[in-house]
Amino acid sequence: MNSMNREVFGKVDAQALPKPILWRLMLPLSAIIFLMIALGGAIIYRQNKLLLDYRIRQNAERISAAFHAEVEDLAEGMNLALFSISSDPRVINAMINKDRETLFEDWHPVFQNMLNINSVNHFTFLDKDRVRLLRVHNPDQSSGIINRHTVLEAQRTGKPSWGIELEMGSREVPTLRCVFPVFHGRDLIGYVELGKDLENILNQVFKRTKSPLALLIDKQFVNREGWENTMRELGRDSNWERLSQNVIMYATDEVMPDRLINTVPQAKVKKNSSDLRLNTNGHRWHVSSLS
Repeated sequence: MNSMNREVFGKVDAQALPKPILWRLMLPLSAIIFLMIALGGAIIYRQNKLLLDYRIRQNAERISAAFHAEVEDLAEGMNLALFSISSDPRVINAMINKDRETLFEDWHPVFQNMLNINSVNHFTFLDKDRVRLLRVHNPDQSSGIINRHTVLEAQRTGKPSWGIELEMGSREVPTLRCVFPVFHGRDLIGYVELGKDLENILNQVFKRTKSPLALLIDKQFVNREGWENTMRELGRDSNWERLSQNVIMYATDEVMPDRLINTVPQAKVKKNSSDLRLNTNGHRWHVSSLS
């Protein structure tokens, strides 16, 4: 009897043993581990996104700084050249007498040097009424009154003026222009102007930053016929309808606008943005827009 009782008691005691504690905690522990992995992944993703956004903004600021530095350095150099030209007695005498031939003979070789060395491709003399005396870079087209802002500002202040302008006409190219008044004593006798196409400046910025660049201009500021003629002259796409609101004045890579700019909603292109991302043709693009 005692033996049988011990056997029964032993069986009952084995069945009544509690399940291991670890087994009962397996489900909550698994949930906690999963949440920790998900949270860690989210933190890493967020940190990488913040780092990428920072680098995009930093790159945009670097491009903007390089562009402004290039423009300001070039404007300073052109103004120094214009100071020397406007002070030359030969220039003053020729402008008083409206002697186009002398101006061309004296300054065309100088212009060729500036063109070859610094890509300065505009050189113009104007009389006091802003009428062209001579376009050294294109002497056969040396007539007409100039109403560009830089010339008007030089006339208003009697001081040098410079800026980036788009002359609406037969050749639609954004150009950095510097204008210097020319005086004989205290009498204003005219102006002398140097200019460099913005494309040459953007090429230098591209070489420094290695970032693809495109320049868009709102169609309301562009003469369609002039723009189309200019694009054909430069061997570029002259399709006015390519974009709905803008035209492409410059692009470092002709493939880039087709892949990217056409895909970007125009409202977003016009805003300063560093948070526009899209994938096209297997390429991931991060777009910064500067205006």
